[in-house]
Amino acid sequence: VLGLGSELQKWTEISAVLSKITPEEDQRMMKLPYYVSVKAQYLAQIGDKEQALKIYHQALQSNPELMDLKIDYLWFLIDVRSNNLLKAALNKWQNLLQTDIRFYPVFASAYIALNQPSIALNLYRQQAEKEQNNPAWLMNVSDAMKQMGRESEAARIRQAAWIKVLKALRDKGSSKLSKTELINLSRIAMTQAPGDFSVKTINELSRYY
Repeated sequence: VLGLGSELQKWTEISAVLSKITPEEDQRMMKLPYYVSVKAQYLAQIGDKEQALKIYHQALQSNPELMDLKIDYLWFLIDVRSNNLLKAALNKWQNLLQTDIRFYPVFASAYIALNQPSIALNLYRQQAEKEQNNPAWLMNVSDAMKQMGRESEAARIRQAAWIKVLKALRDKGSSKLSKTELINLSRIAMTQAPGDFSVKTINELSRYY
């Protein structure tokens, strides 16, 4: 329930569930990365970013072996723009890139957030074989190139991503696109088709919130 509520940003429902969890249950569930992530996201949503960070830090100290928890923490730092903590975490966990490919996307996004696009682009290239048909990945590569001043290359990649999301739209229709597909479509439409089309896709996405 918590995981689904977080995905759909149903914060009232999440609050109701969290309020029913006993201290003993909370302590036991703090070993579950998704629980820590949802609880921290909820706290940040209601304006208590410091408590959210405290929860992550306690969980990481108690469960240093949980890679998913570290990945969630990095995404959280990107979302709340805690750049100093983000830099520290990247430096501390740099060696994990050599042993766990799941860290590639979040490390790349972190370097984009820190305005270090050349490092991000290098990480994106290492994902190319697996992700080259993923519109979200293409847009991330485009963002990195744009930050580097390679605007013409960035524009070509955005166009390639645009073609892919339009194909999904033609094949399925907007009402049957998944949330991820609608997010991709909305993100790309803001640069490739600003105006009524972009507004329409954002309105379609609103059904998930």
